[in-house]
Amino acid sequence: MITLREAIRLTKDFYNKTKPFKDISGYEEHEIAVGACASILASACGLDVMKAGIMGYCHDIGKMISDEKKERTFHGLTGYQYFKSIGEDELAQICLTHTFPSIDFKSEEYASYGIENIEKAKDILINIKQTDYDKIIQLSDLLVHFNGKTVIYKNMKDRMLYIENEYNVKPQHIRVKYKNAIKLKRYLENKYNCNVYKLLGIK
Repeated sequence: MITLREAIRLTKDFYNKTKPFKDISGYEEHEIAVGACASILASACGLDVMKAGIMGYCHDIGKMISDEKKERTFHGLTGYQYFKSIGEDELAQICLTHTFPSIDFKSEEYASYGIENIEKAKDILINIKQTDYDKIIQLSDLLVHFNGKTVIYKNMKDRMLYIENEYNVKPQHIRVKYKNAIKLKRYLENKYNCNVYKLLGIK
């Protein structure tokens, strides 16, 4: 896997190339915060702290490579394809899996990313064996704000409200996402005997 220094340089390069053409305010802050949260959770779970941090830092790189709205792409798939092209399979996997705490989903739940893109992602996800690193990045991503100002959401419900408003997700799909998010949180807490909210300073 690439080093943290290489990951920072890589994202900086994409950030500088993309910044003049679209508003990516908050992206870099989000990446850094997800990496930090992932490192904290990895430490509590006895996993590789640096590895989790790099994964968290790189998970949304697809947002810097492509303009999802204009180009009708899905950042998870874009990031997956990029890291695959340079032989970074673990980072490619994280880019794709971080959006899907459960692979048992309906494409309509992610309609804002384009049904065709989600179907392509599904075809890849079927053959991926997710690890606890995937789960840590998924949870970290769910708990970190994207506005570049406030770092951590107050709770998972606040994150669901953001998703509902930002991506115009139907209430029935939000309920499914919330259920899967709580299930993910409990999985890590039960397996590693930790309190996620306490670790991240969430009241």
